Amino acid sequence: MVELSKIQKPENKDVIISVRTTKENKEWMDQNNISPSLFFDEAIVELKKRMKSNVHRELCVICGKPTQEVNIGVGMSTFSFCCPKCLKTYLANYPGGDGLDVRGNRVYVK
Repeated sequence: MVELSKIQKPENKDVIISVRTTKENKEWMDQNNISPSLFFDEAIVELKKRMKSNVHRELCVICGKPTQEVNIGVGMSTFSFCCPKCLKTYLANYPGGDGLDVRGNRVYVK
């Protein structure tokens, strides 16, 4: 979770980007003395952590048991399932492969 003290003003950055938000969000940020730059940076750090945990999951996305490498075929494997049965269950629910993210020669579930 983001700590309020980590996103409060001021800090200078060297790269400029533009972000649009609602008037309500801007007023909330002003009331809480929140730096948009620091808030954005903290959000990116948290998102990176979540994405990394999706690459090598600890628990099976179907049954919740500890994962292991499951070979899919054609040189691809995943760490999102505990067994080939759970992989087949997942693919039966998402036959088009929705939710699968291909990285190199491994397939990971988002």
